[in-house]
Amino acid sequence: MQQLGQEASKYITRNADKIREDIIQCQLKVQPDLMERYRDLGYEYFRRDIIYHLKFLSSALTYLSKGLFGSYIEWVKGLLVDLNVPMEDIVVNFQCFRRVFESKAPGPLRDVLVEFMDSGLSLLDVDAIEIPSFIEGDFPLSELATQYLDSLLHGNSQSANQLIQDAVKKGTDIRDIYLQVLENVQLEIGRLWHANQLTVAQEHYCTDLTRRIMDSLHSYIKPSKRLDRTLIASCVKGELHELGIRMVSDFFELSGWNTFFTGANTPTPDLIQAIKQQNADLLAISVTIPWYIIEAEKLITEIRNTKEIKDIRIIVGGRAFKLDPQLWKRIGADGFAPDAKSALEIAEG
Repeated sequence: MQQLGQEASKYITRNADKIREDIIQCQLKVQPDLMERYRDLGYEYFRRDIIYHLKFLSSALTYLSKGLFGSYIEWVKGLLVDLNVPMEDIVVNFQCFRRVFESKAPGPLRDVLVEFMDSGLSLLDVDAIEIPSFIEGDFPLSELATQYLDSLLHGNSQSANQLIQDAVKKGTDIRDIYLQVLENVQLEIGRLWHANQLTVAQEHYCTDLTRRIMDSLHSYIKPSKRLDRTLIASCVKGELHELGIRMVSDFFELSGWNTFFTGANTPTPDLIQAIKQQNADLLAISVTIPWYIIEAEKLITEIRNTKEIKDIRIIVGGRAFKLDPQLWKRIGADGFAPDAKSALEIAEG
């Protein structure tokens, strides 16, 4: 069955432009006023969004993960509604996906494509679920998290930095600052952006400032003991979201591990070379965007086929794996960690 999903994924990738035009023509028949309502710029966004939908669907099909596709549908529905896209337009658009697949996809692939679209369409009938704030609630550093977010949103980099530095100097554990403040605030920034309450520029500013503050905290990382164990922490090829895996690397360093952080978009050959050179005990890789899961699987497969390093333990994390709790098993990893603390517990368990 999974092979059928992979074939359906390849079919979408090979024919994405043609599928998009068929979907557009389908929707224009149902809604002839579409171009007039959206005008040129809106219509271009509409065309672009169809390709994004297809890419997410393709990733989900590769692993036969309706959970992955369903999470995307729920997210994109909320995003488009917040952008004042009429719900009718969203539903008709995905109905046209289904009609195009049903009428034009090759016989063996038709059923699985229609089945996935039906699962997605069923979610459009449900009211959008409002994602709760990540900084509201009862946790020890909630006040600091709220103050830090406020500084970020007002573009006050000095205040944001001072809040964190003062907390560290007062003896607050860096691990707690990472998990309760920096991670929660970063998730909240993502929630606000998804809800169309922040621009891309604001999201980039907040993320970059948090990254720079993490750099400044590195001088405080002084583990009480050194372990003869080495972690390599990396994002797969193409993946640019590196903040989470950076937190993982710092957590391990705080616990005495030797760490080798390669950051975003690391080519597979270079990563394999690093594993050999560092004689690494553990590889932690992060994937945020679902269509890069295939790169993670390719990486793991190549590692398992490389004699010198085939036994290295591999754990994965990132938003893509949170959308489907069993996905890590399907790509051959040894474990999944939702955050830096969990990654360390798995490694030392």
